[in-house]
Amino acid sequence: MNRLVRTTALMVLLGPRAALAAADDLAEQSFEVHGPTTQRLAALDAPAVAGDSYGFTGTVSYEGVAGDAYVEMWSEFPDGSRYFSRTLDTRGPTAKLTGTAASRDFALPFFLKPDAARPVRLEVNVVLPGAGRVVVRDVRFASGSDFTTAPGAWWSAQTAGWIGGIAGSAVGLFGALIGTLASLGRGRRFVIGGLLALAAVGSVLLVVGVIARANGQPYEVWYPLLLLGVLDPVLALSLLPTARRRFEELRRSQALDAR
Repeated sequence: MNRLVRTTALMVLLGPRAALAAADDLAEQSFEVHGPTTQRLAALDAPAVAGDSYGFTGTVSYEGVAGDAYVEMWSEFPDGSRYFSRTLDTRGPTAKLTGTAASRDFALPFFLKPDAARPVRLEVNVVLPGAGRVVVRDVRFASGSDFTTAPGAWWSAQTAGWIGGIAGSAVGLFGALIGTLASLGRGRRFVIGGLLALAAVGSVLLVVGVIARANGQPYEVWYPLLLLGVLDPVLALSLLPTARRRFEELRRSQALDAR
């Protein structure tokens, strides 16, 4: 609280530049912003960018925000061009600030082409188009693999993409195999057991996804868990009656042929 009071007072009395001078260690500072305004929180000259991604992360809480407010990062490059990243999505760490919310994570990512020039200056602002109060804390700059994984996250957004792609493809192939075997009347034990196992795995993933969401894990962690946790049991339980019926029909047909 003392840091918040000191930083806020410095902004009010001396203006943004004085606050920037006191923000050498952003992670130790808190910034309180009242709208309507555009308030610069930090500027970083000649940032040390490793890899092809970089950005700022932190936590933000807000109350009574009218309209769509956001945290933004401006990247300035050697040729004078400027590009922004803004928290204007509908969910996740890049979601917009509207209404009232307790503390949550935010992220301002920027992705470079491998041969692209690195930025020479970065600026972080809070933009409040209307009334409201925003508090930003624990602002950190990172690049490369240090940035793609949020602090405390079980895995990065890139890993989440791999998980979703591989798991989705595996479930699709498994469903096709089960359908083929069932239509041919082959592998009854494998088909029934596989569908029951898929439903059980999906249920476990659903529980883990709920736990991840409740514990404040980022979107790229809880969303694929919940998605697979819902789709896997639905797929398995929808195919199970059809498979059992097909094998029962085959059993009866074989019994008649044996007479």
